[in-house]
Amino acid sequence: MAFTKAERDAIIHAFENNRYSSKFAPVSHSYYAPYVKFLFLTGCPPEEAIALKWKHIENNRIVFSEAVATDLKIRKSTKTHETRTFPINKQLQALLDEIKLENDSPEALVFAAKSGKEIDAHNFLNRVWKPVVENLVKDGQVKQYLPQYNCRHTFIRPLA
Repeated sequence: MAFTKAERDAIIHAFENNRYSSKFAPVSHSYYAPYVKFLFLTGCPPEEAIALKWKHIENNRIVFSEAVATDLKIRKSTKTHETRTFPINKQLQALLDEIKLENDSPEALVFAAKSGKEIDAHNFLNRVWKPVVENLVKDGQVKQYLPQYNCRHTFIRPLA
């Protein structure tokens, strides 16, 4: 199942504007907005986005060669054990330029947790993604709750 264009846009907007972020949350939802946009723009599995380092971005393409196993929290090869490349279009390049840090060493994570380590996909799903999307469902902006993995089915719709 996929999100509609309007649902995708509502999800991104909610993250960007901390719409459902608790004032007591240690990290505001907007911190994760680039990660959420990236999932929608590329359709890559969350485990691969979390493992992405700047060294994997080269010559107008992203090389997906690693994943961080959600349950084991270890770096490994992708689910299919195959390296694949993904072209960087203007929207994706703009996003990458926006988040590129001064410390963009090749080994630095593109999407790091506030601690600097990999985002914990399980925690993100349950503590950030789920509350945002469930609240959007309650507010009538999203038809039904779908986990972040379903961004894969939505990515063919361009962000405009």
